[in-house]
Amino acid sequence: MFKSRTHYINHFRRLINLEREADIKRHEDEIKKLTGTKREKKGRALMNMRGKRAGRLYGNQHLIKYMKMEIGMPLPDLDMNVGDVVVVSQGQPLKKGNPLGTIVEKSRHSLVVLYDGYPDKWMYKKNLRIDLYVNDVTYRRMQEALDTMMYGREQSPRLMDWIIGEKDKYVPNSKSLNETSMDDRFSSFEFYNEKLNRSQKVAVVNAVRAQDFYIVHGPPGTGKTKTGVEILCQSKDKYKKVLATADSNGAVDNIAQGLLEYDVKVVRIGRPFKVHEALKAMTLDAQLMMHPKYNQIESLREQAFIKMKDQEGLKHPSPRWTRGLRHNEIHKLARKGTGSRGVSASDMKSMSKWIYIREEIDGLFKKADDLERDLTQEILREADVVLSTNSGAGQALLEGWEFDLVLIDEATQSTETSALIPAVKGKRLILLGDHKQLPPTVISLEAIGAGFSISLLERLAERYGDGLLTMLDTQYRMHDEIAQFSNNAFYNGMLKSGEENGKWRLEEVEDLGGRSLGSIGRLVKGSSAFVDIKGKEAKQGDGPSLTNKAEVNVVVKIAKGLLHLGVPEASIGIISPYKAQVKQMKLQLSDYGSAIQIDTVDGFQGQEKDVIILSFVRSNETGTMGFLNDVRRLNVALTRAKKLRIMVGDKNTLNTHETYKSLLDESEIVDWNNS
Repeated sequence: MFKSRTHYINHFRRLINLEREADIKRHEDEIKKLTGTKREKKGRALMNMRGKRAGRLYGNQHLIKYMKMEIGMPLPDLDMNVGDVVVVSQGQPLKKGNPLGTIVEKSRHSLVVLYDGYPDKWMYKKNLRIDLYVNDVTYRRMQEALDTMMYGREQSPRLMDWIIGEKDKYVPNSKSLNETSMDDRFSSFEFYNEKLNRSQKVAVVNAVRAQDFYIVHGPPGTGKTKTGVEILCQSKDKYKKVLATADSNGAVDNIAQGLLEYDVKVVRIGRPFKVHEALKAMTLDAQLMMHPKYNQIESLREQAFIKMKDQEGLKHPSPRWTRGLRHNEIHKLARKGTGSRGVSASDMKSMSKWIYIREEIDGLFKKADDLERDLTQEILREADVVLSTNSGAGQALLEGWEFDLVLIDEATQSTETSALIPAVKGKRLILLGDHKQLPPTVISLEAIGAGFSISLLERLAERYGDGLLTMLDTQYRMHDEIAQFSNNAFYNGMLKSGEENGKWRLEEVEDLGGRSLGSIGRLVKGSSAFVDIKGKEAKQGDGPSLTNKAEVNVVVKIAKGLLHLGVPEASIGIISPYKAQVKQMKLQLSDYGSAIQIDTVDGFQGQEKDVIILSFVRSNETGTMGFLNDVRRLNVALTRAKKLRIMVGDKNTLNTHETYKSLLDESEIVDWNNS
């Protein structure tokens, strides 16, 4: 595909710029087009907010907690989540110089936002506006990764050759294990997790022994992250420096959770907030604060803040008063006891004193920052495994680091350039993911057309999959009947189920006996069913998203029926591909709060529930499928349920698509209209 390294780099530079411009335009156009109140209704802005100090982290990082001005008033339904970048303003979000922050905590009544640097006083006032904005840092780090490939020191020229595909000069270096040699190779490995199945062990051995890179293909429920954790445990014994990343904080924390069971020294860098209590000790923040020398850092900064009080009452050397005088000139005049350029001698002396104090303050902060940097590097050097998001791997604290191995989990959810941020720091690369599930999220249609939504894993699997890929072949999540369609449609029937999967049933409905429960009874007696409902799709507001009121009503009835049977709220998940439909279902089931998880397909990626109710929404005379045409999204939706899957949709509309028709042909159909 790529003629040269220059061709590769120029190609992806263009795509990064296209995506960045589309991202900025999307937000800025909406900010210009809509009033703040209308944007708030869409969940992408908050009006009439007030801020208050919420603490400080290591370094010059400060937290502000934002709430509605009316005490106790909940926030509206938001399209803002932890990790998103927001801009705070006094009503003019596009004004140059408005500070950008990162959401680190979200609750029903507040957002906590992290800022680099000291916040201005107005950021704690009332009548503030907060808008979802663009995370430009990630785009810059993608470009920096390309710069490293072009101009920087390469960790592994061979690895870059594999990635670019510039030359086919290397023979695949890790042949898949065959049956005759498998046990012999296993005998040289002492697995940390002896419960791994055969395909998982094959993947571990091949990945650890790979000279340049390897791919672990993990379909839903096959223990992909568990396999990745074993690879990391084996690698920390073999290599000195190991980096593990994923596109999202949640996926990184899943790796961290898995490593808890083993004797692995882990440092989690980045901004992981609201992490499980057991994971907090892994964070760089926690380890830094526990370091014996951290008190010195706090003491230096405290001295600096005390010194600031000494500046009170002194003349601030603003341009209005300095009038072009340099600091050394002000000191000289102050020593002479003379004024200049209309500034009195006393004001000159006051400014000189202010400057001397500022120099002391800056010196104290510099000492604190230098010590903190040294301690941070010490902690990182002592770690067996460093964890971060893909973007987080581009932080300054890892500048110049060389890792013996880089492992990227959920690699199919990352754009290729996102994966490059950690990849350029490694000598070897292991990619874990499933290119039959959700692709990376890309906004620019032009970038999508040029292949930006194709992940690095998918591209390399297509090119080198025969020799450098192991597929995990046993799923432990779903009942056999739930797994059957996806297995045949997406995995060529190669996926097996664990021994217990076929016995899984909802305990609450095992003893239904001969009781007549109408349509609900028919739905819960099996493991998978399709409810045929002739509804009507409709646009929600002026946006592109769709709703289907008839399906909302049916989903609500099914959910309440399950609750009546005794199924716990937390065991139920409700999915729709359309955000507007999700919003309507949340409103109808608001009495249950957040106990019943209701989200989009993308929001459910990597999650599971005992019961999943799926609303397809599309219902029209022309058989238009729109968003549903992406069958990878269908695969994700179908594989979230463990014991019971109930699909709700219009059979006539869905039957116009070959994959959906196959699904319906294999499903038990319940005609809700006539039940």
